[in-house]
Amino acid sequence: ALEDADAADKSLAMLDQWAPEVATTRYLHARVAMLKRDPATVVTECQKALRADPNHLQAQLLLAAAHLGQGSLGQAEETLGRLLATQDNIAARKLLAQVYLARGQPDRAKETLRAVADGAEADPQVDWLMGAALMQWGSSQDAWEHLERSVAGLPDTSERRTELAAAYI
Repeated sequence: ALEDADAADKSLAMLDQWAPEVATTRYLHARVAMLKRDPATVVTECQKALRADPNHLQAQLLLAAAHLGQGSLGQAEETLGRLLATQDNIAARKLLAQVYLARGQPDRAKETLRAVADGAEADPQVDWLMGAALMQWGSSQDAWEHLERSVAGLPDTSERRTELAAAYI
């Protein structure tokens, strides 16, 4: 992926000449920084994008994800709170649920996900997060239902198998 990031950097150099301070330009730089696993630059570029366009949805989500990845849970929650105050967004709800799970607040994660978990469209990631919240809350029987439903739509990883086994036990 680093080769892709280097190629993207070269392409962005032209965009920088024409529109260096446009929100989308800064957001694209943040995406490249994410490919390079450079969270500090992701945060800086997203902040620049949001100064140019405070409502840039992708920059808000990427900024929150970067904060979450760095363990800056308060900043991630603040960013997502501002976003959700202006619009309901499933991706923002999923990220906010991850913040609450990282804090050990499964009740808040469940409440955040409830509106989208009860929706008509099945979302395996929402089911997985709801299952993780129910596991933290101590309700393994209910967690099993969500985790089992999520398995078909998510990549098989050791973390998922472990959580599924824990719910089964």
